Formats: sequence, structure tokens, C-alpha cells
Amino acid sequence: MKQQNQWTLAVLVWAAGLLMGQGCRPAAPALTIITRHKTGVVSEGGPVRSVVYRERTGLVRVVDTSGRSALVSPLQVWGYRHAGGKTYRLYQGSFYEVLEQADVCVYTMQEFGEAAKDYYFFSRTPHGDILTLTRKNLLAAFHDEPCMLAFIARSRPSEWLAVQGAKGSGQRAGSEGPGAAGKGHLGIVTAMMGCTVAQTNL
Repeated sequence: MKQQNQWTLAVLVWAAGLLMGQGCRPAAPALTIITRHKTGVVSEGGPVRSVVYRERTGLVRVVDTSGRSALVSPLQVWGYRHAGGKTYRLYQGSFYEVLEQADVCVYTMQEFGEAAKDYYFFSRTPHGDILTLTRKNLLAAFHDEPCMLAFIARSRPSEWLAVQGAKGSGQRAGSEGPGAAGKGHLGIVTAMMGCTVAQTNL
């Protein structure tokens, strides 16, 4: 009897420890879905567990916080935001991390493998086509902006992604992204802002 009681006590202690461990386990980071309306307006929806593009169906599977899922058109989903602040935009079946969204939008995507590499992209507007950040694409996208054409022609690619107007200016944008208080803006965004101001003052 004594041995049985000891065994029962050991099981109870193990179960209590398991429950306590589960209770202390941090919850999965909440996501906020960003929806797109027919008018082109983008707005934040409620919290969700996951937002996944299904290549087989061409639809986006959204799972809410209660575990219920729904399939929606990618035309209705702009992207999502992590609780930590990182924002991702859905474009042609892929999610791009938004580094900065201002007068021009800049994105990044990491390729995993033996040698991880970051790739950079841009769009002229939050709804515009996402293009690889190259001189050729920039010249084509800003063909109607003489001020930007001059900046693109004379600048080096490293300058496009260097944070300007903040402590540590000139450093390449990190994973936290620029644009926040005291972090300045990416060089390409700063240039576009300057061109916009110059045109306004004409």
C-alpha cells in the first residue's frame, strides 16, 4: 500500500509539473490581418493565428484565435502584422517583409539554405507591383520623376538601403527596419521625400 501511495504521489507531482509548464509556456505571437477593400483602402482586422497562401487553390487560409479557418481571395488580403511590429505584404503568392512604407515602399525576403541571403524589392505605392531593387527597375519605375532619375543615376546601390537622418546614419537597415522614431529612413525613401518637397515648392 505504501509503495502504491508513493507511486500515485509521483504521478500527481509529474502531472502538476506538466500543467505548470504548459501554463508558463509563452503564447504564440498574435498576428493582425491587414485587409484590402474594393476601393483600394487597406485596414487592420482582428487578431488571427495564421495567414497562409495556398498555392494549390490560389486562396489564403486565415485561422482566427479560436482555431476556426476560412479561405479568402488574395485580393482581400494585403498582408499581416506581427505583435512585435514586423509587417508583411502578400504579392503574387509570396509574403514580403515591409522595411519601410512611405513615399516609396521597400521590402525584403530571405532565402534560406547553405548560405542565407537577403533580397530587396520596392514598389512605388503600397498597392503597386513589387519589383527587384535594381537600377534598371528603378529607372523604369521613376521614368516620370527627373529628380529621382538623377538620384538613381548618381548613387550606389548600397546608398539606397543605408539609413539616413538618424544616429548611426549610413548603416544598412537591420531587421527592425527604419522609419521608427529616431531610426531615420532608407536612402531611397529619403531621396523620394526630398524630390516630393522640391516639387511642392516649385
